[in-house]
Amino acid sequence: MAQKAIREYDAKVLRSNYAQEPYHWILIENHDDYEDLLHTLEEYEQKFGHTQWVIKPDQLFGKRWKYWLVWVWLEKKWVLSWLDTYREKRFEINQTIWILNTFLVEPFIPHKEERYCSFSTHAKWVQIIINHAWWVDVEKNWDKRVEYIHPIDMSIDQSILAKKLQCDNYPLVSRIVWLYDFFIKLDIAFLEINPLVEVSSWKFVFLDMVVRLDVCAAYKHRDDRAHIERTEWFGSVTDSFEKTICAVDAKTWSSLKYSLLNPNGSIALLLWWWWASILTIDTLTDAWYGDEIMNYWELSWNPSYDDNYVYISWLLNELCASNAPHKILCILWWIANFTNIKALLSACVAVLQKQSSFLKKHNISLFVRRWWIDDKEWLALFETFCTQNWLRYFVADGDYPLVDAIRLIPEYLWT
Repeated sequence: MAQKAIREYDAKVLRSNYAQEPYHWILIENHDDYEDLLHTLEEYEQKFGHTQWVIKPDQLFGKRWKYWLVWVWLEKKWVLSWLDTYREKRFEINQTIWILNTFLVEPFIPHKEERYCSFSTHAKWVQIIINHAWWVDVEKNWDKRVEYIHPIDMSIDQSILAKKLQCDNYPLVSRIVWLYDFFIKLDIAFLEINPLVEVSSWKFVFLDMVVRLDVCAAYKHRDDRAHIERTEWFGSVTDSFEKTICAVDAKTWSSLKYSLLNPNGSIALLLWWWWASILTIDTLTDAWYGDEIMNYWELSWNPSYDDNYVYISWLLNELCASNAPHKILCILWWIANFTNIKALLSACVAVLQKQSSFLKKHNISLFVRRWWIDDKEWLALFETFCTQNWLRYFVADGDYPLVDAIRLIPEYLWT
């Protein structure tokens, strides 16, 4: 299944909302959050009695303790001092240097016992792991873990779980059963709590959480996941178009993918069906044109007219922004017998007609290859558009095998 990693803050809010409990965590993402932090800490101290705090980055990388990036037992003045030291500063994590710009502040929880606990999906079953070893270096004590494999479509029996996990702590087993229900009902693909601490006999706190969500189940949890924003991995760069595509992709059952490879590339790819994307990129790379490819793009599962219109408009804007002297927009299909070709090509032609002056201004050629049902009418529409607007073009149907057509792209790019 496709999985989406989320921030620790979002994971804890997800759990608190499911448990219908208040949460006292503070996310610092921008200058306004930073300016309001002192006031928020003072408010929390008066309202909830918190006097000591924990602060750490929340940017989807692990082992923060080992990088000395988790500080505990801090008074509020030291929280601000720590932020002044690390906020908007460059830091190296696993040979990647990037800026620390998102932080999580939460109350410090005094405790004694610490445990590792995780849940992960594997086809038709769930793997549950518990480890009583010291939590920072749990990998070094991995041989001390206890595992239990449970069918994913069955409720879990508390007595059986206690026996399988070799655990006689009834409150702990009860909490693990609750976590399993949380894991299953919210369609979580991976859940790790490290550490899970016992504050009292029936009170457990999750000091650190790692969550990856099942992306395919997003349509079932629009309310549950409404607070979760797209988050970049530490060191990753995403342009505005990629963010737009991801936002639309999350709201449709179609598959809509886009990655910017080279902002100054000369070959923009508009591809339907994933085999077309693989064949196109492999063929162009084999012909030594890999560096000219501007983007990776794949549309499948019958996107609507509106989705196609938005995507093609953005892609054309990206291509116009490229500094390449000659450019080509490649519109390619493999075999897409389930695709509504009218919704695809009518949206494409509508965008091209609206931006025909930009096609000429930026020296953009069109390269179209389509094969399957009802293709003749729409390919003719492309030819008519290009002829009327004096654009350089290539249009082919199924008589041209896809790979042979792709090999002609460099010719139409440079001649």
